[in-house]
Amino acid sequence: MFNASNAILSRRTFMTVSLAASGSLLFDVTLEASAATTASNVINAFISVAPDNTVTILSKNPEIGQGIQTSLPMILAEELDVEWANVHIEQAPLDPAKFGRQHAGGSNSTPDNYIPLRQAGAAARQMFISAAAKKWDVPLEECETSKGIVIHTLSQRKLTYGSIASVAATQPVPDLKKVALKDPKTFSIIGQPLRGIDVEKIVKGEPIFAIDV
Repeated sequence: MFNASNAILSRRTFMTVSLAASGSLLFDVTLEASAATTASNVINAFISVAPDNTVTILSKNPEIGQGIQTSLPMILAEELDVEWANVHIEQAPLDPAKFGRQHAGGSNSTPDNYIPLRQAGAAARQMFISAAAKKWDVPLEECETSKGIVIHTLSQRKLTYGSIASVAATQPVPDLKKVALKDPKTFSIIGQPLRGIDVEKIVKGEPIFAIDV
């Protein structure tokens, strides 16, 4: 029989049991990239690119101190093939219809989102390649990307993502299950010791967490 007088309940155990009871551990991501409908530089639900090549990425899950606001955008940025220094991160609004389930708990945010976000980033990269190939009137196979730039391998012509974002946003969305993903050996963002985007705010005590409520 449970004896409350000698129970030792850790913070992690409390969070795990509480979230399980509320159903938050039943994390089911069903993400689909979609062409822009509200802004010319919005590539899909997560990614928009400004003319100056600044890449805004929405972090879908709530930040509760686990660093997810930085790590999930890292996954997208890796497959999109952009410079991390050019990435601006914003918290996504609550919209499960667009982003999938937006819960935190059970250490599931990264494993459940890893492949879907890689696919979303890779699909966006393919849309930029399609936009450049269309502009140059060359086959897709002759184009590659590097750090936010599409390159025509034969002529070495280059276009920044920002310069063709409005065209990329109108390209057909690739099948997420068939889009080519990067070889992990080529990763330059995932696995790197990058600074959390909210570190300075945390040090100053600015973020509001669930315990504050």
